[in-house]
Amino acid sequence: MSTVFRRNRKGSDRDITRLNSLGFSLSAIGTRLKCHPTSVTLRLKSLGITPADTRRAFMEEILESLPLNFQESIADYLEAGHISSIKAYVRELITADVALRHIPAPVEDITSTEVVPTMPTEVAA
Repeated sequence: MSTVFRRNRKGSDRDITRLNSLGFSLSAIGTRLKCHPTSVTLRLKSLGITPADTRRAFMEEILESLPLNFQESIADYLEAGHISSIKAYVRELITADVALRHIPAPVEDITSTEVVPTMPTEVAA
């Protein structure tokens, strides 16, 4: 394995580590950064980072870590047709959270130093 520093790298170490931390496959990272998946693997290894294991059931791991009543509630919500799939549900939750945290202040309040909380302080039962 070469340890020579190359200035013509197609993606930065930050790009690769961020996409890896989000759970993208090595192939998907390579496609986005226009490089071979093996290059992605070698870069992660050179940084001491383990590539994300995208073969494992990502949602299974998350759902199993939730209390049973949460799992049942999510299953009921999906079964009732409120949303088409767990993938769509997660996308909706992420989109709502990001939108909540990135709503720009009105022009007249742009100098306001008021801090607006981004997460509820208590969970409704």
